[in-house]
Amino acid sequence: MATSQRRLETMTVTESAPVKAERWTHQWKELYEEVITTGLCTGCAGCVVTCPHDVIGYEHEEGKYIPFHIEEELGLDNCIHGEKGCTTCTRACPRFRKWEEAADTHLFGR
Repeated sequence: MATSQRRLETMTVTESAPVKAERWTHQWKELYEEVITTGLCTGCAGCVVTCPHDVIGYEHEEGKYIPFHIEEELGLDNCIHGEKGCTTCTRACPRFRKWEEAADTHLFGR
């Protein structure tokens, strides 16, 4: 156990597991490209409800539905959780699934 404790005390940030920031930063971008631009959005609002910073929104008026937009007052940079591995918007979406295996490997090591 002394060896483990010594190892933890001398560990540096550069020794941590590599993170593919370009892949996991701002998950809403991938959600938008795969679901919204292809017309797969069902309007369920799962991504809107689960976003921890309320970055994603939608408009619904009778006879008019504008799926998935970024809330202007919050701005694109408010989606900082993507850098830390937050995938709540993509996990909530029933139409966005191509990343699932890679996300599980990245987040949970399985």
